[in-house]
Amino acid sequence: MSCEAKTIKKTGESMLVVGVEKEFRDSQDNLCVLDKRNWVFREALDPSKQAKIPEKPAELTQSQLADQAKDMVVREFNRDQVQLFRIIHYDLPWARDVEGHRNVVVHGPLNQISILDFWRDEMVKQGKHEDGVVYPKELFYRATSPVYAGEPYRILMPKPLPEQQEADVQVMSNDGTICMKATVHNS
Repeated sequence: MSCEAKTIKKTGESMLVVGVEKEFRDSQDNLCVLDKRNWVFREALDPSKQAKIPEKPAELTQSQLADQAKDMVVREFNRDQVQLFRIIHYDLPWARDVEGHRNVVVHGPLNQISILDFWRDEMVKQGKHEDGVVYPKELFYRATSPVYAGEPYRILMPKPLPEQQEADVQVMSNDGTICMKATVHNS
């Protein structure tokens, strides 16, 4: 476990980045999953102060989106509040008025699950695991920008080749912003 004080460059706000490591073991005490992640903690927000809500950037044209997806497999999403409620409950007035988001945020672990589902489906589709069961060895990911409910976005991954041992994956909003970067390592 680790803890590091940092400052958000855009706003000057303080935050703590806490590194956490969890081990999940089977009944014989064999390591099955090692989960390493960083949690970000910000100072308490003052709900009486109205936050500045950023405008939604213009979406890329279909041609620009197609250029971004060249030599990639793509899965598109447009999450709504009902889907988000299944993972974590976000309150729109709080997200907008206090945190300064333009809508509720798609929770990072939901995108993590979507990345793994997409990777698995592509591995099976390409015949790498005929029984339909495939497990990643490792997943590294980092969220870099919010994804908002009600706004289309996509996950892009290079077309995996049989000899590839890893796949670099991007979550990209339809305005071209890279919202999450991930690498999935084959088992």
